Amino acid sequence: MVYQGLIFTRDDGTLLDPMRVLRGLRVITKKAGIGNRRKVRELRHSFVSILSDGDASVERIADLVGHSTPTTTQAVYQRRIRPVVVHGAEAMDVIRIVALGTTQALQPVSR
Repeated sequence: MVYQGLIFTRDDGTLLDPMRVLRGLRVITKKAGIGNRRKVRELRHSFVSILSDGDASVERIADLVGHSTPTTTQAVYQRRIRPVVVHGAEAMDVIRIVALGTTQALQPVSR
């Protein structure tokens, strides 16, 4: 069997019918108690979210989902990629705690 980059295949490596995959997903999600109207693309979005929450780099996520550049990944999954700003804010909190000796939260700036 030659790997062709397909995810949902039969044992012999040939492509499964997309409707068969969707029906199988619906059976699984219904049994899991999360409804039966889920779509296969949601698996990809969940995959990206889990990687991002696990601090995988955007470059690594792009590679794993088959994007040619991290810019594409950021554009497509902008709401799912944990922003770098969050890491910067967390680092600043640590610096503030060490420098000021306080754990009191900063008040948000009103706009």
